[in-house]
Amino acid sequence: MVQLIKLVVIVSLFTIATACNEDEKEKIPSAAPGTMCVNFHGVQVTNSTTSEVVADFTPSTAELNVQGWFQTKDVVPVESTYISIYLKNAKTGQFEIKGNLTTSADTHYIFYSINSGKETYYSWLGPESVAGKVTIKKLDTTNKLASGSFEVKLYNDAAKMIELTEGSFTDIRIY
Repeated sequence: MVQLIKLVVIVSLFTIATACNEDEKEKIPSAAPGTMCVNFHGVQVTNSTTSEVVADFTPSTAELNVQGWFQTKDVVPVESTYISIYLKNAKTGQFEIKGNLTTSADTHYIFYSINSGKETYYSWLGPESVAGKVTIKKLDTTNKLASGSFEVKLYNDAAKMIELTEGSFTDIRIY
């Protein structure tokens, strides 16, 4: 009888854990292979408005930089945007994006540029100690592909904040 109760408890806990993971997976839309998608200013920009996404990986330092260029004038009131996600010691797993720093040196960061740098927002300028997170779901150095998700609060030099949510990139070619 005790063994039966233990089995029921274990199965129940497994079911709850699986359901939680499924709920978490559904929150962030997946980008189509080779693209990045993100919620800009409350509007989801998908692969149909993405012009280019690339990634650089340096094996000796495990530095990963995923960069996405978006033509967004039909979606948000700017001509184009650029996102750069930089991780040190990159591997599969979750990375905190730190805020409240004076520089991006020695940390993971995200920055967002509008209209070819006319307005730029940085993860390290905000008042929060943790500005966001990046989850690397795939870092395949053999086939040269990277996939993951991200969300972050970014600030410009005038302390104006924007939030990028529901961000994802799928099977981005590593160069």
